Amino acid sequence: MKLFSARETPGQNIAFLAFATGINAVISLIASFLPLSSLFLMFVIPLTSAFVAYYCKLRYCPVYLIASGAICIAASTWDIASAIFYAIPGLFIGYLYGILIKSRYTSSLVLFLCSLLQLGFFYASLAIINAILGIDMQHALLSLIGLGEKEGADIGFPLFAYGFSLAEISLTHLFIHLQIDRFGIEESKKLPWLAPAATVFFAGVAIVMAFFFAPVALVSTGLSMYWGIMSVIELVRERKNYVFIILGVLLIAGFLLFAGLYRQAALHGGVALLSFLPLMAGLSQGINLILLRRAPKEPKIEP
Repeated sequence: MKLFSARETPGQNIAFLAFATGINAVISLIASFLPLSSLFLMFVIPLTSAFVAYYCKLRYCPVYLIASGAICIAASTWDIASAIFYAIPGLFIGYLYGILIKSRYTSSLVLFLCSLLQLGFFYASLAIINAILGIDMQHALLSLIGLGEKEGADIGFPLFAYGFSLAEISLTHLFIHLQIDRFGIEESKKLPWLAPAATVFFAGVAIVMAFFFAPVALVSTGLSMYWGIMSVIELVRERKNYVFIILGVLLIAGFLLFAGLYRQAALHGGVALLSFLPLMAGLSQGINLILLRRAPKEPKIEP
């Protein structure tokens, strides 16, 4: 039987679970002793969990999550922070990723939902590490990138946290996408209106909150940028001149709105007004979809 194929019998499922759990244990043990190996941990564990969720029967997956979680914590006794911050979240993020691609959700939605779950685990990990070890991980992470004492860094930290969460799951997605034929994973369904609708929604939240509460505005900006990029990707695929004209005109308008309203925003909230740019990208894709729907269809020529 191929390694990357659906497991049908109880023996096949249990064997694959044991194999994935063993990999997690070895990687966790290595990460406890080798510097910077935690970066490898945050890539491998979500990947193995995704394969378990995709290839195994769902009724066996809770056993895998419990066993792998316990083994990762035991293997990381000398560096419990790595288990809390990387291993345990990675198990659940990878599991959700596998379930979503198994259900053939579109890639943009899979990445979005997994990054939100990772963001929740990120903040939960910060609180747990602070409670158990007395380490202010937020300040430590900001100091690591030279922003520990910079004014306003705490306000922008949620945006940094979301970027970290998105980057982590993107590594797993990139690897699986590049090897999708080898793993026998089916392509996802298309939801053409998802990206423009999500872009407009989160950009709208960011723009409104920029005048009232900067932290929420900045996180919403990150979310709108994500969906805005997805909208632009869909626009570029069309390769039609009118699409680029509409996008160019609206982006110029968005930049002018950003420049005109920047000083009126709340403290540190002006940057969130950059959401006008993804907003215009989402509107462009929405206009494009409407025009495509109204365009006359080419008549079918019967043989």
